[in-house]
Amino acid sequence: MGIGYRYANEPFISILPILLWLYSILICFTFLYPVKNVSLFQIKFNRTWIKLSSLLLIAFFLRIVNLLNFPPAFLPDEAGSVEFALQNVFNPSLGRVTINPMRTGLDSQPILHSYILWLSTTWFGFSTAGVRVFSVLAGTLSVAGVFLMVNEMAGRKMAWLTAILITVYHYHIHWSRIALSNIWVTLFLPLTLGFFLRGWRKGTASGALLAGLSLGFSAYFYTGGYVLIFLIAIIVWQTWHRTKDHVSLTIYVGKMLSLATVVAAPLIVFAWVKPDHFFDRFNVVYGWSPTAIKATLGDSASKWDYFIYQFTHSFGSYNFYSDVTHFYAPQIPFLIGITSILFLIGISQALYKKQYFPVLWVILVTILGGVMIVGTPASSHFIPVIPAICWLVAIPIHWVGENKKRYWVYILLSAIIIVDLSFYFIVYPKNLYADFTAPFPLVEPYVY
Repeated sequence: MGIGYRYANEPFISILPILLWLYSILICFTFLYPVKNVSLFQIKFNRTWIKLSSLLLIAFFLRIVNLLNFPPAFLPDEAGSVEFALQNVFNPSLGRVTINPMRTGLDSQPILHSYILWLSTTWFGFSTAGVRVFSVLAGTLSVAGVFLMVNEMAGRKMAWLTAILITVYHYHIHWSRIALSNIWVTLFLPLTLGFFLRGWRKGTASGALLAGLSLGFSAYFYTGGYVLIFLIAIIVWQTWHRTKDHVSLTIYVGKMLSLATVVAAPLIVFAWVKPDHFFDRFNVVYGWSPTAIKATLGDSASKWDYFIYQFTHSFGSYNFYSDVTHFYAPQIPFLIGITSILFLIGISQALYKKQYFPVLWVILVTILGGVMIVGTPASSHFIPVIPAICWLVAIPIHWVGENKKRYWVYILLSAIIIVDLSFYFIVYPKNLYADFTAPFPLVEPYVY
């Protein structure tokens, strides 16, 4: 907290407070780490690790292939973010100071991601592909995060199906190839939930600490990921009702929240000290102001008319309505072909089996990122729901495998893979409506 208060009003700082912040995280992690620790994972050279590694390689390939030429240029928001990073993160012209990563910057988005953009260009080159590499890595690793989460909540077979689906999902592939912080949400959300549940099942606090790190650092990326606060609260509540050892669970949750607080404390303090700056973007995208209603439906529209529009276009984005923004603009809903049908069946089966969590996940994101926001559906705002989408699509496929011939699972997966990959790599590039027009920004002293 002290670091946050001390530097909340300073846009530029030396590297010392950044190192002190990281050191405080290390001290807290070390202090809370269990003396007699049970291994959270047993990394062995077995079929599971080999297959998961192979799936990650496929996911990486689908996100890195032809990255230099497709998408062909930057989105305006990408170019602005890269320019901001190169101008303010360890720019030699600034001397011994750099932008404060423990606050928000452009469009009220946390600044820490700017350091990743700077690092990506430094390591991989000053090109559209070079700056997007860390998004590729985040999208790839999210496959492992989803596998971990679903494995803990729904079993190994469901974990494989969900991981395969997110690997080939056109929506996730696209955002893994863009140098914005949105895709990191699909990594932090499942990792936080997966680490928490696995650590509790294994009886080791290391799971709580890893969940705390993931939860805390998620605050410094795309703000739509704050839905994680609701999701982890649901998981804690469910775990509380499934166990009789409430004392141990309280300690376990306390360790997670303690570390998450240490990580996120500087940004929390900044939000407290500078609420206008922190919440500025919310005031812009909030969809229920008179200005937003007028811009969407005209002067004569009532709030009831607007509610119907927001509700139908938000919840209908999965099967009927397309992205209205320039970020993706695929001219199709979030789900196409057989996945659109399987998604609806998956919701029904999840409710019938009382597997409410992925359905609640979809509802939360759709309301917070759709109904409440102007300009819906926007693919940038729905990114946190991607793991839940794949989970729900996997439910009926799993049911088919358990109750019918197993070859039907391979037929369904093959159909999904062919449709999604054909759309994204063949159809979409020929009808590119997204605004990929901005060149790589020229920033002193990086101009050649």
